[in-house]
Amino acid sequence: MYESPSASEGFVQATPLTQLGRFVHEALAVEPNTGIIYLTEDAGGTSGLYRHVPVDKRAPLAPGGQLQMLKVVGMPNFNLGAGFTAGTRFEIEWVDIANPNPNPNLPSDATVFQQGSALGGAAFRRLEGATWAPRDKAVYFNSTDGGAASAGQVWAWFRKRGTEFVELVYESRSSTSLLNPDNITVSLRGRILLCEDPDRARQSFLRGVNDEGQIFDLAANIRPGTIPGTTTPMSFDEFAGATFYGDWLFVNIQTPGITFAITGPWDEGPLA
Repeated sequence: MYESPSASEGFVQATPLTQLGRFVHEALAVEPNTGIIYLTEDAGGTSGLYRHVPVDKRAPLAPGGQLQMLKVVGMPNFNLGAGFTAGTRFEIEWVDIANPNPNPNLPSDATVFQQGSALGGAAFRRLEGATWAPRDKAVYFNSTDGGAASAGQVWAWFRKRGTEFVELVYESRSSTSLLNPDNITVSLRGRILLCEDPDRARQSFLRGVNDEGQIFDLAANIRPGTIPGTTTPMSFDEFAGATFYGDWLFVNIQTPGITFAITGPWDEGPLA
């Protein structure tokens, strides 16, 4: 990963953030009061959830700190990509990654996932979107291929009285209900919004999860025509990068690259 300032003129030197680990990065979420960065890995069935504990919470990207991998307490190498019932909760702890920046050209250098797995770290299936939810003081994140139907899971990390847990918020039992949730965001009222990435297998949707853990449709990709250079309908392309800002929801369709601004009472929803 690299840090590049957004408010600068001309070319800048990108700063490598080696302390955040060399693995297939997808998304991150920051816990504001600690500066801890939670990081997802999109690497099939060998994906981990990691966190970086900074030396100084006021400068979470400064050099130093400790990279760690999630482990289920009392269940080493537990498979969190399997099927579970919504509401299933696991107490977790974290194991230290000794070498966050292994050399991929040296077979003797274990990958970040291998290092964590050797200490009992848990495996997910393709972790993608992650977001911090101020209302719940939780990190919500998606396992794109997780669950018994391999159609997707929504997880939440949270801390209660000093003990940490992950809880399954929603698991898709059918690709028609939810297929491959990718990016994720949370409204001011704490409602979860998922961007589907159906891998161009069918039409894509924005799906919401209400307070009862039920899925609902918020929007559909209805763009006419085909994706340039293919015979795939444009309506099959993925939603990405959903973000709430006041009365506006900004969201993208990845190909050919379109941003929508949708107004609504988002401080009360999204509404089912």
